[in-house]
Amino acid sequence: MAVSIETGTLDPALARLAQLLGIETSFMDNQGRVHTATPETISSVAAVLGFPLKSPAEAGPMLAKIVAERAALLIEPVEVVWLEGPEGIASVPVRLPNQRDKVLECTLTLEGGDCRSWSVNATQLDIVGQDHASGMSLAWLPLGILPAGRHTLELLAAGSKKGVCHLLAAPVKPDVSAGPPKFREALPEVSASQKAPWGLFLPLHAVRSADNDGIGDFGDLKNMVSWAGGKGASLVGTLPMLAAFLEDPCEPSPYSPASRLFWNELHLDLRAIPEVAASPTARALLADAAWQMERQELRDSELVEHKRVMALKKKVLEAAVAEGFAPGGTREDQRKEFVESRPLLRSYARFRAAQARFGHSWHSWPEPERSGDLSSIGDLDPVAIYHQTVQFWANEQMAAVARIARSATSWGLYLDLPLGVNSDSFDVFSHRDQFAMGAAGGAPPDAFFTAGQNWGFPPPHPFAQRKDGYAYLFEVLRHHLEFASVLRIDHIMGLHRLWWVPHGNIATQGAYVRSRHEELYAVFCLAAFKAGARMVGEDLGTVPPAVRPSMARHDIRRLHVVQFGLNPQAEELPKAPAGSIASLNTHDLPTFASFWHGLDIADRLDLGLIDAHEAQRLHAERAWLRDRVVSILVNKGQLPRRDHRDSNASETRQDVWLALLEDLAKGDAGVVVVNAEDSWGETNPQNVPGTWRERPNWRHKAKKALESWDQEPGLQALVEAMRRKAI
Repeated sequence: MAVSIETGTLDPALARLAQLLGIETSFMDNQGRVHTATPETISSVAAVLGFPLKSPAEAGPMLAKIVAERAALLIEPVEVVWLEGPEGIASVPVRLPNQRDKVLECTLTLEGGDCRSWSVNATQLDIVGQDHASGMSLAWLPLGILPAGRHTLELLAAGSKKGVCHLLAAPVKPDVSAGPPKFREALPEVSASQKAPWGLFLPLHAVRSADNDGIGDFGDLKNMVSWAGGKGASLVGTLPMLAAFLEDPCEPSPYSPASRLFWNELHLDLRAIPEVAASPTARALLADAAWQMERQELRDSELVEHKRVMALKKKVLEAAVAEGFAPGGTREDQRKEFVESRPLLRSYARFRAAQARFGHSWHSWPEPERSGDLSSIGDLDPVAIYHQTVQFWANEQMAAVARIARSATSWGLYLDLPLGVNSDSFDVFSHRDQFAMGAAGGAPPDAFFTAGQNWGFPPPHPFAQRKDGYAYLFEVLRHHLEFASVLRIDHIMGLHRLWWVPHGNIATQGAYVRSRHEELYAVFCLAAFKAGARMVGEDLGTVPPAVRPSMARHDIRRLHVVQFGLNPQAEELPKAPAGSIASLNTHDLPTFASFWHGLDIADRLDLGLIDAHEAQRLHAERAWLRDRVVSILVNKGQLPRRDHRDSNASETRQDVWLALLEDLAKGDAGVVVVNAEDSWGETNPQNVPGTWRERPNWRHKAKKALESWDQEPGLQALVEAMRRKAI
């Protein structure tokens, strides 16, 4: 519940406390309007951060306590050392002891395990400034040459006062060519036909094929990558494919995963698993008439039936787990080695077993399980063994996809890192101190969502995640970058600040909470450097001024979405920023056909988001926009001049679609990402933000099967247009 405090002028102590805690008391939206947080909201957010206030009068004493605690620190729990290359000379700020003659005992442990110790007298350190919060003097402590990595520095003053710091030594701009040797060796010489700056996008759940079981699987993804790479695509992108809740309740959203540390076994290609072929029961199930009938119904369905597909595939997977591994065999040894190499996998598997025993939400489990003690569930629990094994198979199949992507395309596999994780997830259960449990992440009111947005997931706690040097976030990135050559950071503004909605408040009654953005950029840069990967930031919506300069500094590519930039009064088309990832739309926006014909306006009217008068105005504006876009493209010579051209005709739409993509490809974008569904004029969006039961989000299947793509006129026209650009 939100703390009730009388509204009015913000108390100076409360304002200072908010500043120290990183709570923004006001912000400007993308329409230029200023929004001011109320004292109630500020106090509620402070309570979620761990600093509860019963009245504004308590802000002063709370502030003094925080300052005193900070003054007691010899060094911050995290410090960033920016490197111009793989190593560099480093120093970090330390708070000097009260007596300048105290000796600092220093121990530096490098990520690789090497350790060195030395002593330094505080009088030998130059004072370079003052910590404004604590008033303590700051001095630079030289560390010598540091390699890129996550290191640990321990300080001891006069044998009593101790400080521990996680050093993030990260290249300012990660070098893609500096990835792991196994990746570099796998990269072939890129032919001229592979240099066209375009990529293909399609959510994996939406892929139709002759072989899948009602949802796209990792085998389909491998085939899609092969197809696109053979046509000259630079990359292939899809939505998150992370572990999900697929029973009761079923959560199909890829942005509300059961974990950001493991893959979704729903996407396993059954016929590519050796243990399925080795299991008599699994083989019998695949041949069973009832199983085949259910499979055919799920394949024929226009929407993905996540729960039913999982139930169907799980029967085969469970049989293969039980019968497919010969004791002492090579594959059994490989499975055990895989489990041993991932300590969190055992915990995850026991967590899923506990869900099967106690219920979906761990918040309602009995003690001691609710508090994190899963000793009642052993590693030999059948459900635990199942989840260990399906992750083993998923890892194998993702590795196969990544190998194809790195050999068939010049950029590789483009994966998506969701901002949050389901509140009932393994991640929140096992890293609960890393999350702000009393609030939900979201977005403030804007022109499209006037009521703001509440995304439902707990935000990362900006103080708690520093204590272990962002260990959880490093694990999340390691999981993705094991296979991704390009990673999209969902809502990159969250590295700077995130809109928090305290429980009990509506979405408009929130406030922005700042993060240590330099530290977060260091985490991402270091992870990208180690993996040899490119980073892309989703910088759409309300973007603080500091975000895009930070992205440029660290070579994080921007997104450019044409749909956002089209203007009926403009004399030219919107230009993509240099090196950006450009597209006509995103998975959260109407498809091109829907946008072009104004079907999204009708949908907003049907949802009650606008009235009939506003819908009429928007339709007139959209018709004006269509005519303007056609006129610009004709004048540029990118559309043939035809008398009496009907801008609303389907054939005109497809011509415009291709012309807009060619225009992007001729510009400065790094890659033009094409939604495969736009090529055949799909009108149903994958997601309508702000809806849940109102629309079948994350369930739409592609109208065209993979096997037919070579005969699809839109895709063939796209390939030819991009080949012309490559030449």
